[in-house]
Amino acid sequence: MNRWVNIIAYQVLWFALVVGTGYGWDWLGPVLLLAWLPWHARLTDSAEKDFRLFAVLIVVGPWLDTLFIQTGLVSYHGSAPVEGFAPYWIIAMWGTFALTLRHSMRWAWSNPMVALGFGAIGGPIAYVAGTRLGAADFGSSTSASLAGIALGWGLLISLLCLSLRRNLQGVPA
Repeated sequence: MNRWVNIIAYQVLWFALVVGTGYGWDWLGPVLLLAWLPWHARLTDSAEKDFRLFAVLIVVGPWLDTLFIQTGLVSYHGSAPVEGFAPYWIIAMWGTFALTLRHSMRWAWSNPMVALGFGAIGGPIAYVAGTRLGAADFGSSTSASLAGIALGWGLLISLLCLSLRRNLQGVPA
């Protein structure tokens, strides 16, 4: 898949998920993601591997955000499958992110320390943007929220990248 197509699709979906939720349309991003999936499959020769990552991250990723909710670091707007769990749009966000890992984000999993830094910096930046666009709120201490998000994202992304290196080494994107 062309990296630029992958980057643009991710950004469009990210904004639909976050801005849609900010406007009370938390269904918009997940619907667009479902519409994107067949197109993604057509544009890549690795759809099966991408969709396996998608399935793993829509299960594993929301647990990190649920931990953020339970510890008071973040509260999300939008409907959730269970009270106190990450909302549907966050689950879709993890699926959207998964579709970048073998394409536009492939560079990150070549080095777990790069992945750790990317997660520790990129995660909080995305959450700040999400709060400013009305999709979430930080807990009582923004600094503590950002530190917890940086730690969680740094660790999860570096572990994910270690797993990708081990399981996908040499597999073309």
